[in-house]
Amino acid sequence: MRESKEIFVIILVVISSSLGLVAYSWSLKPIRCSLEDLKNYEGKYVMFNGIVADIFNYTGGTGIEVKSTNKNSSSRVTVFCDFYIAIVPGSLVEVSGIVSDYGETVNAYSVKILKKYYETTLEEVLRSPEYFVGLHIKLSGNVSDIRFMQNKSRLIITDGVREARVFLSAPYYGEYTNLHFYGFYDGEKIMCYPEPYGIYLNSSEIPIKNISFEDLDEHVGKEVHIVGDILSYETYGYSFYLCDGEYRLRCYSQQNPEKLEVFEGKFLYDYNDGYYYLKIGG
Repeated sequence: MRESKEIFVIILVVISSSLGLVAYSWSLKPIRCSLEDLKNYEGKYVMFNGIVADIFNYTGGTGIEVKSTNKNSSSRVTVFCDFYIAIVPGSLVEVSGIVSDYGETVNAYSVKILKKYYETTLEEVLRSPEYFVGLHIKLSGNVSDIRFMQNKSRLIITDGVREARVFLSAPYYGEYTNLHFYGFYDGEKIMCYPEPYGIYLNSSEIPIKNISFEDLDEHVGKEVHIVGDILSYETYGYSFYLCDGEYRLRCYSQQNPEKLEVFEGKFLYDYNDGYYYLKIGG
């Protein structure tokens, strides 16, 4: 009988302790704050919103550089997650965790993706382009000046009747007719040797005789020398401008932009030519 009472008492203690822990966990609510104010909450459990600026992996999890949603703010924080998360720069996230290093880092308990892409307007982007560089954004607008992007190192050549594909080691902008191509034929294309581009104006520098287009299939897996004209270049996408009123942004896409309803991609800066652009799907 005495043993039964002791067991009953132990059960009550366990139940009371469990209820106490549950109640305590319910009371642990994060302090809602802005990213700029994290420095005031050292060691505290907080929750804040921000834009993913960069991502890196480390042993045991994912690191995220998060910046303020305020475009006039330079505040950033490094968020360490002891879990892996599928995320891209430009995502709007809600982070909860413990602040450390005087607001410069947060050890995350959770990272909630509120929006995968930063939804914005052309006006907002082009008024503060530096803020958006490297971010995945979503835009809308009207399409104009659509052009095919040609790969000048991938050619379609012809003898006037038949055609063949040729891959060069570098873009070619020279003569178009009566050219000598020298390289390896794999059954689908001629992989030209690199000097000079694999294209010659005459046969004096080529160590093998030329063959006809008709005989190509008999030389699969062999070196070939063939003479023909450049018919066209292979295309690999589209360049165009996205417009909204007075604002225009250059864009690149592998899809026909006329078939797109929204324009999602990575906002980038071309340091060589000095312009901003959107790489659709990038």
